[in-house]
Amino acid sequence: AMGPDYVRPELELPAAEVAPAEHFVPFTALDWWKLFNDPTLDRIEREALACNRDLTIAIARVDEARALARIAFADRLPAVGLGADAIRGRTTREEQIPGESRTDDSFDLLGMASFELDLWGKYQRLDEAARAELLATEAARDAVRLALTADVAALYFRLRTLQAQTRIAYDQLATYDTSCEMYRKRYQYGYTQELDLRRIEADRLATEALVYQRENAVSQA
Repeated sequence: AMGPDYVRPELELPAAEVAPAEHFVPFTALDWWKLFNDPTLDRIEREALACNRDLTIAIARVDEARALARIAFADRLPAVGLGADAIRGRTTREEQIPGESRTDDSFDLLGMASFELDLWGKYQRLDEAARAELLATEAARDAVRLALTADVAALYFRLRTLQAQTRIAYDQLATYDTSCEMYRKRYQYGYTQELDLRRIEADRLATEALVYQRENAVSQA
């Protein structure tokens, strides 16, 4: 092939501490989220992979690149063809030979083979480019898949966190309800000042508002 082979250019990257490769293996696996052993997360991830349009497009592009790579490779192979032909003719009475049929059948079988010598490496380079494009497309698909599953997992755990915070806020509100009732009775019998009662009621109202905020965040998540 004419010209030099492709060499990946060197990139000057800042020095950084790199963790051992085995630390990243679980999160580059196909179903990495199963590490959490959460059936609900597993179901949501399966639904996302089945229904996400971006991932569907990325998979289709891989199929397209794979087909183009096969075409590029096929250009380097010999071309073979085969054909058949059948003809039936009929002679006139004047042309007919006595004792022979006027109908004449003719059958032809044609075969061909051709091969183009790739003297200048054109088809070899096209094949290499097509295979490189296929690898790049597969990497892009994997990146889309990883980003999708990571986003789903992050949002799922955010939902679980908000639900836990909402339960805590409800527990706090119940505690404030008990405290407010106790302060009202103490104020009624003169054992505490009105300022302390109003302060505990204000804290209860703030906690009630927090509960509504948490419920709204859960709904959005």
